[in-house]
Amino acid sequence: MRGTPGSTLKTILASKLFLFASLIFLILASLTLVRVVTRKMEVNREIAELENKINELEGRNIELTYLIDYLHTDTFEEESARLQLGLKKPGEEVVIISSPAATSLEMIQIQESMNDTSEPEVEEPYNPIKWWRYFFGTEAR
Repeated sequence: MRGTPGSTLKTILASKLFLFASLIFLILASLTLVRVVTRKMEVNREIAELENKINELEGRNIELTYLIDYLHTDTFEEESARLQLGLKKPGEEVVIISSPAATSLEMIQIQESMNDTSEPEVEEPYNPIKWWRYFFGTEAR
């Protein structure tokens, strides 16, 4: 018998080979731990970015819902009829408040566009059709 079991364990733990193997194992375990922690931080950052994007999109969705609700109201229809089509309610007077930059020509054009009830202009035919009519007096086919 060489010695007691406790002394054999002490000699193994004191050997340089065990120290080297323990050091290699510790380095590999540390590298793995660093990789796992780094990856977890990246995933947490991506999750936070996606949550922020979700919050932004939900806010935008709420705004769009309010806009859609407003577009379906009578108030919007009346306002767009007044602004885009130049309509007014019976008995109402239209008042145009000009800014200092607006010229009298612009004001006349605005008033004419609001009072314009004429038919839309008919587009003139192309030059070849005009020449055909001039020479032959009939419609070009």
